[in-house]
Amino acid sequence: ISTFTSRGPTATQGGALLKPDVSAPGQSITSVFALSGTNSRILSGTSMACPHVAGLMALLRQKYPVETFPPERLKALLMSTANHDLTTGTNGSGIVYSPPRVGSGRVDAALATDSNALARNTDGDGTVSVNFGTVPVTTTVTVTREAKIENFSNTPHTWTTVYESSTAQPGVTVSVPQQVTVPANSSANFAVQLAVDVSLM
Repeated sequence: ISTFTSRGPTATQGGALLKPDVSAPGQSITSVFALSGTNSRILSGTSMACPHVAGLMALLRQKYPVETFPPERLKALLMSTANHDLTTGTNGSGIVYSPPRVGSGRVDAALATDSNALARNTDGDGTVSVNFGTVPVTTTVTVTREAKIENFSNTPHTWTTVYESSTAQPGVTVSVPQQVTVPANSSANFAVQLAVDVSLM
């Protein structure tokens, strides 16, 4: 990760909101130098990461019409397939960065355009990711959010769902069902549960 990369969460009226959504190449990227003829220019920052994501979204929009894939659904497809971890070392070595630094992971054009499924929350609020916000804890607390898997292939699929923690917090557990079966061209909801035992924190 570039040293100048911003991190989440971001403040909202309802509490903390997990950001960023995804990561993209953004340091020392060579691109076209506008109005220069055939010259190139090297830039860093969101000035380069955003065009990567915008270009990928354009490819997805070309494949999926807005009538069946509104922006939130395209965003969910992008995030669901951005499953490349970013680490403190080279070639995947070292510590894996957590979602407040990299979102769901580094975007992948091939996975996004070839995927036949996506996962997202059921809130319909545009955030896509499951978010518990800021949870005040003075005793044992259980909070449940609902997510869904959308299968837009012509065959049914069964997915194994797993919660992988990137940071450890004693007394805090997140659980999901072991498997979710989704019929062809359909969706299935499932619960994501946060349990907090303040005595162990």
